[in-house]
Amino acid sequence: MTISRCGPPPPPAYITDVQALADSQEAQKAKDRAPELYAKARDALDQAIAAHVGDDETLARSKALEASIVLKTAIAGARQKVAGARILAAQDRIARAGEDLERMRSLRLDAEQRFLSLVAFHDEQSDLATNLQSRFEADQQKVAKLDPAEIAAWEKVEQDRLARVLQGARCFVAAAEALGCAALVPSETGDTLSAIGNAGKALGDDWKILRPLVDDAALRAERLLVHTRAMSQPAPLDNPASDTKAVERFITALKGTGAMVSATRMGILVSIEDPLIEGQLSPSSVAVIVALDSALGDGIHPVLVQSWAPSGCAGSDCDAKSEDIAEAALTALGTTVKATARSWGNAPFSDPGHCLSGSCTAGRLDIVILAL
Repeated sequence: MTISRCGPPPPPAYITDVQALADSQEAQKAKDRAPELYAKARDALDQAIAAHVGDDETLARSKALEASIVLKTAIAGARQKVAGARILAAQDRIARAGEDLERMRSLRLDAEQRFLSLVAFHDEQSDLATNLQSRFEADQQKVAKLDPAEIAAWEKVEQDRLARVLQGARCFVAAAEALGCAALVPSETGDTLSAIGNAGKALGDDWKILRPLVDDAALRAERLLVHTRAMSQPAPLDNPASDTKAVERFITALKGTGAMVSATRMGILVSIEDPLIEGQLSPSSVAVIVALDSALGDGIHPVLVQSWAPSGCAGSDCDAKSEDIAEAALTALGTTVKATARSWGNAPFSDPGHCLSGSCTAGRLDIVILAL
């Protein structure tokens, strides 16, 4: 008994090998990345199958070979695209890594610069703290040898001096606040304000109680300003008073205006005596501010405006007159500077300037240039 097969015989190996290649994962990826070549290969494979069915083996082999070559070309092209994309991605990662490296180097250099400047300051302040303690101990021994009248006179002078030192600490904090200490060194800001408050409450107490508190507040206040400068972004802010040429530039610009220009630990101080006339900024004071604006040049520069009331006033009247001076100065300065104002009423002066004898009949105005 003979059993016959139904249907055409299976394709030969030279066709099935190409079919297997066309159905492989790599060919399917090539279908997405090189669709035209893949389509051309499938068309040649279909022609090879049709030629085989029509018993044209020569054409069938030729088309199968063409399909195989085109498929392999498509797969190679797809691999090349993948490799190219990977190379581009690697190059992008290398470029980003290079940028990150440069940024880290820049940050390291910046941190080193800030750190070194603070180390130098802390060394200097440590020596100052030691000297203050030595002077305090020496003064205790000196006062112990005085008679009661001499002690009373000495203590009066010392109380006045400590009041000026404490006022200086308040001014340092005002400068630090103008530069943003609350955001840059918030905990240190709070500690400094607390130390100043404790010293203020002790004003009038025995000098041996008051003096350590005032010295501590003064050291903290200057440290707060220095730390604020060092932590400022995007770069540290130097004290412009440390630049001799900058100070000389303002001295020259304000020559003949009646203002006193000096270098201080807060910044470049421009001090004006008797700035108000009948409630208005005096013409000479306006001339100072115009010259100051010109000397500052382009950009918005942070300044601290400080005002003191006329000598001889008392109580709330002092505060009101001091505020009038500050408001008049802010109006005259306009938008050329980033100004922060503090009116100090009849508090003692903390920096050299006009009215050193305390005889200002119409108050005093200080404009401290904090950064250039």
